[in-house]
Amino acid sequence: HRQQPEPDLAGAADMLRALLAVAPQHANAHLQLARVLSEGYRRDCTAAATSSTSSGPHDSAHLQRAFTDICRHYDKAVSLSRDPGEPSVEYLKLVAAFGDVFQRRRVVELCSLAVNHTLSAASTEADVRTLQTAKAWIDKIN
Repeated sequence: HRQQPEPDLAGAADMLRALLAVAPQHANAHLQLARVLSEGYRRDCTAAATSSTSSGPHDSAHLQRAFTDICRHYDKAVSLSRDPGEPSVEYLKLVAAFGDVFQRRRVVELCSLAVNHTLSAASTEADVRTLQTAKAWIDKIN
C-alpha cells in the first residue's frame, strides 16, 4: 500500500491565519488552527526528544512559544464556540499531556465555565456525552 504524504501544516496554518486576519471571531478557524499547530508541536516534541542538538525549531524556547500560541487559539475556540464541549476536550487533553500546573489550572477554569454553562443547554445525547467527557477530563486534571 502507498504511504500517505506528509500534510502541509505550515501551509494550512498560513491559510487559517489569513482567514483569522479578516474574521478574528471565527471559532472554527481558531479550533482548526489550534489542531494544525498541535500536530506540528507534537512532531517537534518528538524530533526534540530524538535530537542531540537544542537549537532551531526543536529548542525549548521555540517549543514553549509554540505551545503558548496553541493555547491562545484553543482559548479563543472555547470562548467563541456555541458548543464548547469538543474544543474543551481537545484542549484539556493537550494541556494534560504537555502543560505545566499553571496552564492546567487556567484551562480547567476556562473549560469548567464553558462546559457547565453548555451542559444545561445540550440538545442531543452526543452533546451530553461530549460535555461529560470534558467534565471527566477536568476532574482528572484537577
